[in-house]
Amino acid sequence: MLDQKRIIELVNNENRSFTGVALEDHGSDDVAAFKKAVQSLRKIRPEAVVGRYSWAYATAAEHMRIPYFVTSMTPRDQPESPYLIQLFPSGTAFAQAADDTVEYYKLRKIAVFHDTEIGQVVLEKLAQKVQMEVTGFFVTKSNLPGIKDHLKIIRSHYFNTIVTILNPNNTIKLLDEGLKLSMFSPPHKWVLLNMGLTEYALQKYVDSRANITVLRLMMDLNSDSCLLNQADMTLEMAAFQDGVQLSAHIAAMKATSDHTQRRFSIRRTVKNLQLEGCTGKLEFSKFGKRKENFLQLMTLQGYLTGASGTWRSAPDKLNQRMEPFRSYSVISKINADIFPEKPLRITIIIEPPFIQKKTDNSIDTGHPVFEGFCIDILIEMSRLLGFKYNLSEVPDGKFGSLKPYGWTGMIKELVHKRADVAVAPFQMSTERAEVVDFTKPFMTKGTTVVVKRPDHRIGMFQFLSPFSHVVWSAIFVAFVGTSLMLFGVSRVNSDRQAKYAHNLRESFWYIWGTLLRGSLTGSPHAISSRIVSSAWWFFALIISSIYTANLAAFLTITISDVGINTAADLAIQIQVLHGFPSQASSLIPQVVGNRVRDHRRVSG
Repeated sequence: MLDQKRIIELVNNENRSFTGVALEDHGSDDVAAFKKAVQSLRKIRPEAVVGRYSWAYATAAEHMRIPYFVTSMTPRDQPESPYLIQLFPSGTAFAQAADDTVEYYKLRKIAVFHDTEIGQVVLEKLAQKVQMEVTGFFVTKSNLPGIKDHLKIIRSHYFNTIVTILNPNNTIKLLDEGLKLSMFSPPHKWVLLNMGLTEYALQKYVDSRANITVLRLMMDLNSDSCLLNQADMTLEMAAFQDGVQLSAHIAAMKATSDHTQRRFSIRRTVKNLQLEGCTGKLEFSKFGKRKENFLQLMTLQGYLTGASGTWRSAPDKLNQRMEPFRSYSVISKINADIFPEKPLRITIIIEPPFIQKKTDNSIDTGHPVFEGFCIDILIEMSRLLGFKYNLSEVPDGKFGSLKPYGWTGMIKELVHKRADVAVAPFQMSTERAEVVDFTKPFMTKGTTVVVKRPDHRIGMFQFLSPFSHVVWSAIFVAFVGTSLMLFGVSRVNSDRQAKYAHNLRESFWYIWGTLLRGSLTGSPHAISSRIVSSAWWFFALIISSIYTANLAAFLTITISDVGINTAADLAIQIQVLHGFPSQASSLIPQVVGNRVRDHRRVSG
């Protein structure tokens, strides 16, 4: 893990070196703490102080005219001073960011949880909106156990948006209670304002797929001026690295001013600073406040993927301040001229109709040599973005694949930096994506087999289809057996219904009528006869229900009935239709092989 001493070593160069000395934190905001801070600074005599805010050192640094680069939030009542350079956004900036977030997503019923004075600033800012209904809850150590009950109250009043301005421990406590109350599911939304240098541990909530947006200090990994890599990048280290970088830059300017016998002005120096750091543009007013504040917008999934958006304070329009899908690096490149003065070197491959040589010189397609779909896109992009380019065909005429001796084709041109961009109908693959970046595909295609739906005819005995022959035979046996059993039981028990006791035909007719749900007059009266008839009724109910359900399915044809689900099924069908098993079995692999070779040739 990168520490503060290592950052100071990275800032050192051959012209000037810096040494870091740890200062004691005197804590309390009183005269005694101020005197101790002055004594510490006089003893060390530093060129600059870099670190979190301390009232004692802020007052002592201004008294001794020493620049103090504050990496944490500064209180609202801190007087302006050219020696106090605030790298961290103010509470007003966070309040504006929270207001823009809820306005951008059109959120109307908002509950604010806060535990600091800055939270009051955010609450006041949101409460000024007429179209919003806002409620607040001040979290203290005494009422923290009752935070669950308050969540239940706001849920019952349909406050679906929760804005938090809490320290990391209270934030996790609130999220845990919200998870227990099922407040991570729609329509609930969470906006977490991280106004400190400690990152929230949100990894355990990723599986819940909660709608969580975090606003925190900007961390730009792609800045050329940021000396930190992704593994060492934290909020604490990013702010500290910018503070050390600024102090080194001002110290170097001060040394140059002394050398040229020009009066050094800290106000003029701070105002003229234009640097890039880990936290965005480092531009300040003459009193050390950042001219433009940048915050990082991160979703819950962004903590794992690294994807983030940007909020900036300078633009007047809301859609310009809020950029949920653009990182700071993308915004800074869009606002600047990202294209070099020299034309871009673009490698292409002939692949009609995407790229082909002109066949008719009288037709003006925008390029004197090549034409095609990709060329039309390239021409339009150059017109919109304002860049020039030169086209050249790839020498080996290949898209690019990884061989034991290295890459070939267009990928080789890009890897060896002989081309800046490759324009072609590329097929994206995992190996290629590891060495080059792809744009979003403008066309996708896949192999599809079209099969004729089989003819479906309804025969005269289609009603027998729901049951197999075995089931029909079993039903018939059950019918005969039950009729004989009813006749025998009724005869033995001398049933009062004499027609069942003395007439075998009536017993068969009764069992048959109940199977078909016919209306029959009279029924057995003996207990044993009723048991037999009741068992048959239940059997007839089940059989008729199953038959009715299956009959509708058998009379309907579905897509799954086509019988072709795999390539093997297709091969077997050819054998059956043409009646040449040997020829068909040898034909199919040959055709598939040719298609595979052709696919490799087209895709590179």
